[in-house]
Amino acid sequence: FMDNSKNMDIDYKKARTFLDAGLTYPTGLGLGLKIKVNGNYAVNLKFNGKADLNAIMNNPRNAHFAFQFVPSGSLELASTLAVDADVVESGVKVSANLHSSTGTDLTVKVLDGYGVDVKLGLPVKKQEILNFHSDVFSVIREKTGSEVETPVKFNVKREDHGGCFDQLNTLTGLTVCGEVSVPLDGFKVLSPAYGPSKASLRIEKEDESLTAYHFRAFYDNKQQDKVSLEVLLDTPNSKTDRKFLLSVKGSMKPQKQLLIALESPLTVPTTFEALVIDTELEQAISAKLTSDTAEHFFKIGAHISGDINRRKYEPILEYKFPETASKSSGWIGRKGVKGGRQQQQSAVGISGAIYVEKNPGTAYRQYELQSVTLNTPNIKVTVDGTITIDANLVETDLKASYENNTFTLKSKVQKLGERKYTAEVEVLPSQYPDLAGNLKWQYERTPHKIEHNLVIVHGPDLTSEMSRLSIAQLFTYKHESAKDFDFHTVNTVSYPLLAFTGSLKGGVAPKSVMYDVDVTYEKYQIKSKLD
Repeated sequence: FMDNSKNMDIDYKKARTFLDAGLTYPTGLGLGLKIKVNGNYAVNLKFNGKADLNAIMNNPRNAHFAFQFVPSGSLELASTLAVDADVVESGVKVSANLHSSTGTDLTVKVLDGYGVDVKLGLPVKKQEILNFHSDVFSVIREKTGSEVETPVKFNVKREDHGGCFDQLNTLTGLTVCGEVSVPLDGFKVLSPAYGPSKASLRIEKEDESLTAYHFRAFYDNKQQDKVSLEVLLDTPNSKTDRKFLLSVKGSMKPQKQLLIALESPLTVPTTFEALVIDTELEQAISAKLTSDTAEHFFKIGAHISGDINRRKYEPILEYKFPETASKSSGWIGRKGVKGGRQQQQSAVGISGAIYVEKNPGTAYRQYELQSVTLNTPNIKVTVDGTITIDANLVETDLKASYENNTFTLKSKVQKLGERKYTAEVEVLPSQYPDLAGNLKWQYERTPHKIEHNLVIVHGPDLTSEMSRLSIAQLFTYKHESAKDFDFHTVNTVSYPLLAFTGSLKGGVAPKSVMYDVDVTYEKYQIKSKLD
């Protein structure tokens, strides 16, 4: 078998009558009632194969095998019920036929264990996946003549459906067609005695020049620090271009680079290139997308100078895109003229410097922004200030300027103890002074106390006593046993702008329970007390 597998050629044909039965019943009229049943089948299998099993087992990384398989077959059943009047025989014949005829050839190559090359051939123009039909005939045979069959017409409602799916014909070169015709009257659809039925499903090759599909995928990592992947799907020798090619290449040295190229009949040739720059003088990432004559480019990073304790980073931000005829509003505007895509390119950029100061051996970092400016065709934004980060501190003092307006953000978040925190945030937008605000927050927790205070002031006057929301919470607790415990809480809230104040006090001890509620809103007041 191992030797025969190198070249196998099988052509199997078989036709046989597997059922031939008949029975005659005498009747009171002296005429014979005949029942006949016949069954036949035919099979044709063609198989050609080439596979060196010894070579495949010894070197599976470069395995190669090919085979062609063209099967076809049919099955027919027929039954006849007739009256024999000696000189003439008349009756009804019901037959059903099932047929299938397909074919394919396949060649597979393993490419050094890292890829595969597959060719799928189409040796049959029309692939009949399934073809079924049943018929009803009236039959008459004279004693000296041959049998004459006449189709029987049925006056029953029928359902006919048929059509071809050719939406993917351009891509595949194939059309899928189907047809169904049955009598539609309850369960009569299942019986051929109520009328003929037929159903078919086939695949037709519309492109005569289409002979095979070719698929190839290969991953190459033989070169140090370089890898590549190629995926190909094509119909070679076809008059219609169906080539789909995806190529991916990557490298780690001398620089990290990724290149992707796509070729498809549905799209214009497209390439994508990404590059990582990591040197002592520059750290950046760039990307470029090229499609037809349009090119998009993006780069972000920084130029580096200075010593290790105080380094200067000059930001890099570049974005180029092709102009279009349409205008759009936004920060990154697009200006165009009537007439479609223009060759000129607009850009987005960033300038200025960021200084990073460090204290060796500590977590201290200070980022100083000096005129860091974002430039777009529609707007220019400049940011100045500092960001300080330490072991128990995060502090910002930033000011953004755009046109004649400014936006100031000051914040300080600090850890003062194991469970003691403070935070303060101040926002000052010059264009909308009513949206200015200041937030102060304090939190402290000890083994027997939790204290929380929050004050929010909003509006143009951040020293205002009216636009001030104040919330204070205090909770003290002690629990030694079921007879020795003490829980007390004091909660207050006030918002003078709405003339609202509220307080809630409460406490629980082994021999006492108390609470005091006082809520005031404008001229309304609710009070309740238990002591």
